[in-house]
Amino acid sequence: MSNFSEEDKQFMQLALAQAKLALDAGDFPVGAALVLNGELLGVGRNSLFTDNRTDAHAEHNLLTEKSEEIRNTIRGKTDYSLTLYTTLEPCLMCLGTAILHRVSRIVIACPDPTGGTININRDDLGSFYQRVWADFEMGLEREASHDLIVQFLKTGKFKSWKEMLAEFEKLKATW
Repeated sequence: MSNFSEEDKQFMQLALAQAKLALDAGDFPVGAALVLNGELLGVGRNSLFTDNRTDAHAEHNLLTEKSEEIRNTIRGKTDYSLTLYTTLEPCLMCLGTAILHRVSRIVIACPDPTGGTININRDDLGSFYQRVWADFEMGLEREASHDLIVQFLKTGKFKSWKEMLAEFEKLKATW
């Protein structure tokens, strides 16, 4: 695990609060916070069920909402820091959205054994993606995020959740 700063811890707490809000609303509990040059741009949460949209993931919702502000601030610049804090390892869609928004660093609480993508080999991608690829750090508030996900999956609303639950429960044993 990386040495996380106090700011990292504060921003991840904001993401965790969003994950808890998602859980309270009956959504898969994932939250995110977006920080540009040390300043909080916003927070987001999953709203898959409340918005009835398959793509309503925390990271995607947040980055899409802040897209114009990000673009206007970083256009033509290379000396910026855009960090995405997320309580769960991004899926392929969210990782792609983050990369296209030029997120330079992604801080992840919990790995996703069912759909995480940060182990993609960037050397297998085209030169554009290799050039704008983010740095990843994993483990900040890992257990708190994991516990929210397990709590949600234990509701057993869908058959597939039992399989996901088993994978998340095995995951904790590897820590």
